[in-house]
Amino acid sequence: MSRSADQVYQATLNTYTEILEQFNPRMQNLVVLGNNFFHAFRVLMKAANSYFVAVGRFGDMALHTSTSQILGQVLMQMTDTQRLLNSDLEVVFQRFHEELLQQMEENAKLDMDYIADSKYRFEMEHRKRREELERAGAELRRGGVGKSHHNRETQEIMNRLEAGVDSFLMSSHRQAQAEERRRYRFLAEKHSHFSQHLLGFHSKARDILNKKLPGWKEQTSPSPAPPINPRPQSLGKTFAKEEPSLRHGFASSTQFLTRTDADRKSTR
Repeated sequence: MSRSADQVYQATLNTYTEILEQFNPRMQNLVVLGNNFFHAFRVLMKAANSYFVAVGRFGDMALHTSTSQILGQVLMQMTDTQRLLNSDLEVVFQRFHEELLQQMEENAKLDMDYIADSKYRFEMEHRKRREELERAGAELRRGGVGKSHHNRETQEIMNRLEAGVDSFLMSSHRQAQAEERRRYRFLAEKHSHFSQHLLGFHSKARDILNKKLPGWKEQTSPSPAPPINPRPQSLGKTFAKEEPSLRHGFASSTQFLTRTDADRKSTR
């Protein structure tokens, strides 16, 4: 077998070994991380739902006030909207769990046996073909002088076997590469689908919020402040603006009080 054939044989073995010892174990670890992610998301959603239930209670309280009924309606709308969005997001992550994580886990388990069997069959077939080629070479060496016809036939057989080994190696190498590529494509394709689901969720959430936010903003903007009464002016300025008769009356009363006090003092 040529040096190139040796390289192809080793490259094929390396590809199968890489899938068995690197790709599949890491795929199983990725499933563990994904399940942790999924469970953390569920905990987050539980906390988020509890939070917005509490927000809704504030909205209900506001509905029973005389000052904040509109704000209560806004809070209730916000709560209902967020519950709807949370529910849609939970659907996305449920699909992430079922369509990605579970299939990854199942494929990783089945793939260990499949790739191990493929590698074994490749090695056995290669060994069988190599042994046939070696027997033909030994037969050719035993032919000796005077058996040119037999030697020629043996050489032709050996050439066919050698070509068969090379063809088998190239075909097996392409098959191993296809298996490797198929696994990475599966991983990329499944995550692409998950991204597509996320995009659909975000698009729907954006449309809903774009419709509702302007109204919420308008209804929660500060109301115009009631007019403030002007600060009372000093008594001097106030009385300065009174009618002349009132000012005169006030002065007369003051003078009367002053004269009365003086009269009492003179009497004593």
